[in-house]
Amino acid sequence: MTVEDENREKYSLNRKYARVLCIGYLMIASDGVNKGVIEGDEPQILNTFWNTGRGVDLFIGHNIFEFDLPLILYRSNIYNIQPTHKLRLLSYRAERKYVYDTLLEGKRIYGEYIRLNKLAELLGIESPKFALDGSKVYAYHKAGLDKEINRYCMQQVELILKDFVRAVNYECDFNDVVSFLETKKSLSH
Repeated sequence: MTVEDENREKYSLNRKYARVLCIGYLMIASDGVNKGVIEGDEPQILNTFWNTGRGVDLFIGHNIFEFDLPLILYRSNIYNIQPTHKLRLLSYRAERKYVYDTLLEGKRIYGEYIRLNKLAELLGIESPKFALDGSKVYAYHKAGLDKEINRYCMQQVELILKDFVRAVNYECDFNDVVSFLETKKSLSH
């Protein structure tokens, strides 16, 4: 094993060594729900993410403000890939119009950082039990279990959306989510 491989394994959640293996997404528009997992080589994943997210008004995630988006921006910069959104990520309060982070909102509501499945439980949402978590992704990848990573990623995306909807005091029904997000979108313009 090379020193770089050792560092990647040891520091896989550090931006300097982390690599984007896949990105799960769920987009809601008036014409329906579009969801999936972007996979491929890293530059392809990043390009597809930015192109797929073109026109998205609100990015929602768990730790998206302090980990996911900064990593995606950092890795995009390495490959000279131009983001389709001007996200500064200097202040969550300033970016809240464009980014909703369930981890930071959970901290605001409950006074501490809370894991995604625990937040779901606190919000009264049934959460699947995950054998995988972010710290194990590199080991799964090395073992050739990328399909498991993709499945975990999509489960996380769906749970994040349910947490978001419940956290803003709205019933978790995907048909209602469409009209809820459309209303939020019209209020922000």
